[in-house]
Amino acid sequence: MTDTEEARPTQNWEDIGRALADVTSGKTEFVVLSKGEFGDDYIQTSLWNSGVILRPSYVTEISISTDNGARHYRLKTKDFNTILNAFRAYFDGWDPVVTKWDDVTDEFE
Repeated sequence: MTDTEEARPTQNWEDIGRALADVTSGKTEFVVLSKGEFGDDYIQTSLWNSGVILRPSYVTEISISTDNGARHYRLKTKDFNTILNAFRAYFDGWDPVVTKWDDVTDEFE
């Protein structure tokens, strides 16, 4: 799902890559990738700061369901490759959260 398109199913990484490229070009403001219906499991990214002087910055959030409720993490970065890698890991079934992500679970309780 993006701000310009309704949620739709896809198993195609190229569709997701194009949607993410639209964030970097400014064609869309955000992208959300979820497993099944939008719920506790999703990863999303958006432009955080347009970076007129110092390059654009992006914010990415992920929510992953566990037996004890959902975990929520946030990452702010200028390196869009980090975001691409996180989306790819999530798409491939891996948990992309690493030490640089902030645990923001308390904000969602």
